[in-house]
Amino acid sequence: MFTNMKINKIKKCVQHKNYEGILPYCEAEEPEIRIAAAEGLAEIGNDEANNALIGMLRDHDMSVKIAAVNALGKVKEFRSSTFISHEMEHSKDEAFVAACKRALGAIHDGGHE
Repeated sequence: MFTNMKINKIKKCVQHKNYEGILPYCEAEEPEIRIAAAEGLAEIGNDEANNALIGMLRDHDMSVKIAAVNALGKVKEFRSSTFISHEMEHSKDEAFVAACKRALGAIHDGGHE
């Protein structure tokens, strides 16, 4: 129940382009909330959202890391490439590495600085 309430709050923040309202959810206890936060930040897509997503690449939960890298692929900021490449090189998780490759491809195909 609380999870749905938090996700709805994240959605409202996205509607109002309020990235600051999403930031506390990036460190929520529940991985589902952190994933929703990553998706919301991708929708907003500004520099601050991108910075938060880069930080989420270090999450201890692999599903959150994958959500963060997917979100970075949607934001398409060239400067995230370095962080994505670094995390990819140090990961043995095949799903994460594949997500990193997709994100890097999206960034290099249509990214902006």
